[in-house]
Amino acid sequence: SHDFTQGTSSNRPALTNNAINFNPAITFDGSSDFLEDADGEDYLNGETTYSSFAVVDSDATNDGFIWFSSNETSNSQAPWGLRYDQSGYETGHSNIMKFGVGTTSDAHKLYEIDENNAVTTDPLLVDIQWTSGSEPEINLFNTPKPVQVDGGSSTIGGSITGADYIRIGRQSQAGHSYWDGHIAELIFYEEYVTEAE
Repeated sequence: SHDFTQGTSSNRPALTNNAINFNPAITFDGSSDFLEDADGEDYLNGETTYSSFAVVDSDATNDGFIWFSSNETSNSQAPWGLRYDQSGYETGHSNIMKFGVGTTSDAHKLYEIDENNAVTTDPLLVDIQWTSGSEPEINLFNTPKPVQVDGGSSTIGGSITGADYIRIGRQSQAGHSYWDGHIAELIFYEEYVTEAE
């Protein structure tokens, strides 16, 4: 099975019944809480089309991973990862969203929304769409957002590679980039999801 779990009680996020728009969500404390699927590579590696969907809010806009996939030797490069950040490498904007993807043709590419204050502490619906050979699409509330890539071509080919696990609410390094807020929904699709779907 592919359950996201946390065996250490002090690192376990809590269910909050009245969180985002009066609906239940998982609350992450921003300092130690996260969930992990140690076999997350099973539904990432080898994929050439992928989509993810999340409903979240955050108490901080300057840092924090919604999800992060990597291997045991890499602390920063995510074959499929999404985070808030205080500033952009390419755009110079503040309070932005960054998305990273790594494939057999490019070890790691980082994309960032080309807008100031793209993220706030308000609830947010975000979806990511990618098909090999194209530029990933980042949509906030079903609205496509302009992106800048951290060097090179904006398109990326090949198939996703390099994942050993997926974590929700934390990067691979302990004590770094924890999610501070709620995650109500997080869905991974091994396909391109259309707007109608």
